[in-house]
Amino acid sequence: MFAYPTDVLIHDFGAEAGWTQSYFRRMIGDVNGDGFNDIVGLSNSGAFVSYGTPTGSFSATHILSLGSPVSPNYGSIQLADVNGDGRADMVDFAFDGVTVSLGQPDGTFATQTLAMFDFSVRFGGWETQEAAPRLLGDVNGDGKADILGFGSAGVWVTLATGGTGQNAFTNKVLALADFGWDQGWSDDNIYHRAVADVNGDGRADIVGFGQAGVWVSLSNGDGTFGEVTFALDNFGVEQGWSSQDAFPRVVGDVNGDGRADIVGFGIAGVYVSLAQSDGTFAAPTLEIDDFTARQGWTSDSVFHRTLADVNNDGQMDIVGFGSAGVWTALSESWPLVV
Repeated sequence: MFAYPTDVLIHDFGAEAGWTQSYFRRMIGDVNGDGFNDIVGLSNSGAFVSYGTPTGSFSATHILSLGSPVSPNYGSIQLADVNGDGRADMVDFAFDGVTVSLGQPDGTFATQTLAMFDFSVRFGGWETQEAAPRLLGDVNGDGKADILGFGSAGVWVTLATGGTGQNAFTNKVLALADFGWDQGWSDDNIYHRAVADVNGDGRADIVGFGQAGVWVSLSNGDGTFGEVTFALDNFGVEQGWSSQDAFPRVVGDVNGDGRADIVGFGIAGVYVSLAQSDGTFAAPTLEIDDFTARQGWTSDSVFHRTLADVNNDGQMDIVGFGSAGVWTALSESWPLVV
């Protein structure tokens, strides 16, 4: 279950200050490697960071030093540890190619380096995140985040090597002929796809929220994926989850068992489906009547919600960027699932 939030943690990164996810992206990751997740915000006024603290809160906002400017397409920038040093790096899927800014021990980022020309608009035809989403996740279990691109033919993967520059990733391969445009996954806002370890084997799997419910393809460990299976008859379009913006669905381990669960922000409240050891999910349960449209969280673009372990207890918490700032609901006790 989740504890109810008591007060706004930090009066920044909210809608009242002009932050919307479509234009001024807010991301969470441990950028300085201290074990606590930090908030990074990108806007036309600069980059800002609020560092996580041992109390489960965040520090005052600081201007963030970047080695070089990021692209104006903030919606395609993501945080993940691509070189395995325990610090979140900034990966920019820019117009001309993919660039990487490595996280530094002081919480800043190094100068951008070009990692590849592919997965970009100019050289790969990856027009937008909605039409052709690109995500980051450790699909082979080596501790480094890889790139997954959901294109027309299916899912393309390039593995992180731990190197720098254009040696940072391998050449891409078609890892799965599914979850792409040709298979009916035409818009990520309607048919959302996520990457997370759902069966606890240390490798990131693919989770797709389709028409009839949730579909899963487990990682084979070599950068490819296994057969797509139907994992849950919920959280799909047919059950009323009409779009990611209206009813966001995120994936993360909320009960600390090593398997990523589904957290859906519906009409009545937040629903959770705990992951099972076979790669499926339990029936959803209503865990907290907050963070939804009834409480004013009407659009994920404006009032973004995500998961992050803010108090370093091994369980993902809810983080919401509301009107006045950042709210959290801490994950507490959960039933034992085998």
